[in-house]
Amino acid sequence: MFRSALFARTARAFATLAASAALATGCSKSVAPPGETTAARERAVESAMPGARDIRGELRAFRARLTFVGTVVERAPGGRVRPGRQDTWFTYSTGDVGERLDTIPANARLVRVQWGNPRTGVVTEGSLPSVQPGANSFTLPSPTPEGGTATFRFYAGYRPSVWWAGPDPRAWPASPDGDGRAVTVTDWEPFATSPPWPSGGRGAFGPDSFAFVPAQRLPIPGQPERRTFYEIFGDRIWARSEGDSVHQGAIIVLVNGGFDRDSEYRPRVVAGDPALPSGWEGDLVRYSVLNAQGLIGSPIGFRYRFEVRPPGGGVLQSAMTTPYPVFDANSPFRSPNLFGYLHLTLPGKWYVQARAEDAQGQLSLAGSSLGDLVELVDSGGGSPADHAVRRSIVKFYARPPIR
Repeated sequence: MFRSALFARTARAFATLAASAALATGCSKSVAPPGETTAARERAVESAMPGARDIRGELRAFRARLTFVGTVVERAPGGRVRPGRQDTWFTYSTGDVGERLDTIPANARLVRVQWGNPRTGVVTEGSLPSVQPGANSFTLPSPTPEGGTATFRFYAGYRPSVWWAGPDPRAWPASPDGDGRAVTVTDWEPFATSPPWPSGGRGAFGPDSFAFVPAQRLPIPGQPERRTFYEIFGDRIWARSEGDSVHQGAIIVLVNGGFDRDSEYRPRVVAGDPALPSGWEGDLVRYSVLNAQGLIGSPIGFRYRFEVRPPGGGVLQSAMTTPYPVFDANSPFRSPNLFGYLHLTLPGKWYVQARAEDAQGQLSLAGSSLGDLVELVDSGGGSPADHAVRRSIVKFYARPPIR
């Protein structure tokens, strides 16, 4: 029994859509600067991140140096999030226009400006500029006898990461028709299946789904790179994996997890939304995903986009979806779904990328042409950045109905 009927209502609504389609088809925390949206620019930003926290300190020549204090969390083996620790970050003004931009935590505070020689230069503290999430740029007047100014440019906020937290097909029964592994829904509300809904610790979708923030939706044990998803077609739900063939007209459900090292967990939830379950406010056990919780290492939601390559040729690409979930009755972007739902209207090869989003609106890495990138990496090519993006993309086939 689910703790809320929202999952059952949502799944039933999408199942109805999938069933109708079947009938119609034959009864079967760094941030890129504003305006920069290309994958090349995003990869360049990401490549700068490992060196953002300058541990060389006094050894680096500079005109002026900013010192920040911020807090980050770390993801330990097994998916556990270590408590936040406060640390120090530096960024510099050297006069080199082409210098690599540094990245600091989104919650960092500027506490000191060091001018000139690290040991004998002038230090400025107090009345310093505040840091804004995203791209920052400001110019400060020098208090030294030489005068002049120093310009600083840096990013505040690390990108979240994303992974796949779908079903473990090994825990699912074989489908009666021999098509993979599935259960039949005997009653959508209250939700009941035959055989019973598979257990195995994958409760993020289905039983108790409100209890898991994205950071707690873990990959399949022992198979962290495996990309799986759910398929809803008629009154049956399948556990699918990358490379599987699914029904044209089906609904696939994207269940993702993610990690964010420097942003607080502040989900887009406004009291009064009709989809919110009774008693959700303040209940961190049953409704953890709906409640703000500070710095816990979790993004607040996801977006997705897809590319389809039909059998007859050509490429169709979608725009990125708006974020989900958004529980706000007055928002034009309201999306009271914890997961991504995609209706497969076309046959062919599908590539779907999921991207995590944090409370500052920062997204995990993007890709340009999803299909080209997947095929490049799968054939043994591609850069490390390409391989990182590939992990966020699932590939499968939508087969037309047999007539």
